[in-house]
Amino acid sequence: MIRESEAERSKYKFLMVNSFICIGYALFNHYIGAFLKNSGMKAIQIGTLMSIGPIATIIIQPLWAKLSDISGKRTTVLAIVALGSACSCSYFYLGNSYYFYASAMALYFSFGAALTPLSDAIIIKKSKKIGIDFSRIRIGGTVGAAVITLIAGFYLKSNPSAMFSLATISYLILMLFILSMPKEENEFSAKVDVSRIAFDKKRNEKIFNSREAYLVLFLACISTFGLTFINSFLGVYVLELGYNQSLIGILNFISAMSEVPILLWIVPLLNSYNPIAIMIIASILTGLRVFLAAEGTIITLLIAQLMQGFTFMMMYFSCATYVSNHVNSNKESQGQSILVMFQSGIGAILGNVLGGNLVDIVGIKQTYRFAAIFIIIVIIITGIIYMDYSRKNKHLQ
Repeated sequence: MIRESEAERSKYKFLMVNSFICIGYALFNHYIGAFLKNSGMKAIQIGTLMSIGPIATIIIQPLWAKLSDISGKRTTVLAIVALGSACSCSYFYLGNSYYFYASAMALYFSFGAALTPLSDAIIIKKSKKIGIDFSRIRIGGTVGAAVITLIAGFYLKSNPSAMFSLATISYLILMLFILSMPKEENEFSAKVDVSRIAFDKKRNEKIFNSREAYLVLFLACISTFGLTFINSFLGVYVLELGYNQSLIGILNFISAMSEVPILLWIVPLLNSYNPIAIMIIASILTGLRVFLAAEGTIITLLIAQLMQGFTFMMMYFSCATYVSNHVNSNKESQGQSILVMFQSGIGAILGNVLGGNLVDIVGIKQTYRFAAIFIIIVIIITGIIYMDYSRKNKHLQ
């Protein structure tokens, strides 16, 4: 039994790690689109540059996850990734061409894309073990990102490139908190015989213990496809409408704070209802959110951002906890890694590449509308198929 004081210390450290991951993410991802537009990049160039992150998520991020699981040194690997994220943010100051930004984005996401899955693998499992509600830890990240994004928006209005310095500082602080966490080496490396893993094909290949996990990955992909339109082009859209970075900060503050009520009751909700059904509802709401954002008025943009909790957070938390509960032993990092590959990888690539091309052809408003209709139709069809499948399985049982 873990002493209460030790549990409290762990809770504080987990809270700070989660907070600074979200803060660093918010400082970089919420403002990079507007920064690139101010640097003279076209919509299709911005879309292509933004797709580098998802590509790194698919190609490089799984390597960090596998290293984390096989070595057993999860906190050490996470600290290295945080340091790499900090250094790569500073790299943006060394040039200002399209190809330079491409190399800078590739370097940043080679590290930054791995932060969330690696930290979730550690924190979700550890929280469960010592009796801490992960949703309460995640609130720290939400509130921290909301406050920093709001303040940064007003500052970055006159100094856009300062986002990289602020992100660098955040990731360095993150690294310090990671290093203060209890080491994972003894818990995992003692159980994992590295010399046998390469020869144990079945153990090495099977990550999930439920077939429904693949439906979760599909839903995560489609949902992220829609959320990518909001995240990647919101800053560009706001500037196009004649506003500045301060409105971007306000909109992202509102979206982040809308996650708090969801986090307060998401756990009992998941305990009471089918998590797949919750994911389907969140995905349909994502389509409606994109449609609202398309209107481009202050009111519709505010409403769209207020839906962040019911779209992103409901989807993210449901998927992350589902994967944690349906992953095989010693595959925690790889399970979260595959989820992120479908969310921040495949779904985001589709959103960025298709979005960038369509925006240049028909504009942001029409692109948002097309994306919204596509998401709603696909998810409704998926929901009907899933309900029919579930009904048949119950009948057979």
